[in-house]
Amino acid sequence: MSVRLFAAGLLLTAVVGCGNSSPEVLTGSPSADSVSADSASSSAPLVEASIAAAETDIPSDGGQVGGNASSDPVRRRLKAIERMLIADDHGQPPWPDIVQAAYDVLKEIKDDPARQEEFLEAIRHLLNARMQMALQGTRTETDQLFRDVEALSRRDPDSEAAAEGIYYLARFAHTRARQKKAYRTEWNVNFARWAREFAERFPEQSERAVRLLFGAGRSCEMASPLADHEDDSTLLRAEARLCYMMLQSRWPHTPQGQDAVAVLRRYGLPGKRLTQFSGPLNGGGHLSADELTGRITVICFWDSASREFAAAWLPLLKTVASEWDSQNLRIVGVSLDDDPDVCRRFIRDHGVPGDQICFDSPKQRGWNSPLVRFWGISQSPCVWLVDSQGIVVAVDMRPQEFMERIRQMHDARPQT
Repeated sequence: MSVRLFAAGLLLTAVVGCGNSSPEVLTGSPSADSVSADSASSSAPLVEASIAAAETDIPSDGGQVGGNASSDPVRRRLKAIERMLIADDHGQPPWPDIVQAAYDVLKEIKDDPARQEEFLEAIRHLLNARMQMALQGTRTETDQLFRDVEALSRRDPDSEAAAEGIYYLARFAHTRARQKKAYRTEWNVNFARWAREFAERFPEQSERAVRLLFGAGRSCEMASPLADHEDDSTLLRAEARLCYMMLQSRWPHTPQGQDAVAVLRRYGLPGKRLTQFSGPLNGGGHLSADELTGRITVICFWDSASREFAAAWLPLLKTVASEWDSQNLRIVGVSLDDDPDVCRRFIRDHGVPGDQICFDSPKQRGWNSPLVRFWGISQSPCVWLVDSQGIVVAVDMRPQEFMERIRQMHDARPQT
């Protein structure tokens, strides 16, 4: 199934059961009868998601049509909206008033091809206000945002206005994923799917497409180890992979495309022999991938400022170090600290077990580590498992599954 068809199903499903409270400016309210009953997302809640507090996309004053703005009622309304967007010290802009003002503009010029610029400006104001209301309000406001986007796609699915609609849904999904911990998986999944929908349908808007795909891929990737359930973690990794694959295939020469290549390289490690892994050790000497055989190896990318490393992973590493001797298990840390003295002090004070790779060159420390860049490490901590044959078993481990996987690998290793 293609991404475009799947995402289109998401769009139609999102508006099932919506009310009819907004003015029918564009094509009228879509009905439930027009929606496929077996849509791909029909069983999922209308999850709330964001590309962080992204730009408002308020257009410039240029390109006026019909003479001086003061004598043009459309331009006057648009200028009034811009004034309303400047919130005073007492609160936020009056979003319902902005919605109504934008609808008034759209009703007046929706059939006038000479006023396309003003039409798009009003659409942006409408969608931004709808998104803000949905982020702060109830399911009703969320449904209304989806209904307006559906109306734009029905009006002309290839138009700039339709592109704005999908773009705002992706932004909305990303923001909701950050706001709603209980629905983080669902909203990140929606963010990824709307990002791919946008990139598939509107590739000419490459800057936006690249930004959405990379943001969605990174959000799903970083949420995966934090998921409460393994199925959610697997789903998030799959969504991240799809976003990164689209970046790799369509925009490989962008910085985001190059980062995606590195992440996909890491995602492809399980089941393969680990190569391209070496570095100087904190206590002297050098470690290479050729040495990672004969015993189970735990690789942990970490930094001393990470609360998750100190609270969740460090106790686990100490536990496996005490339960299995060095003949059966090896721990290799990769420091992401910029200051090697901070790293060494943390190792000493907190008893971090194992060998620690610390690059000496300032240009190769922290997130500039050759290992970090080559394998697309995006967060700290990041834990891998390598079996006694040097084959990678898992990357991006979750703390709650770590001990069981170690025991399974220990029991399955060849007997000597």
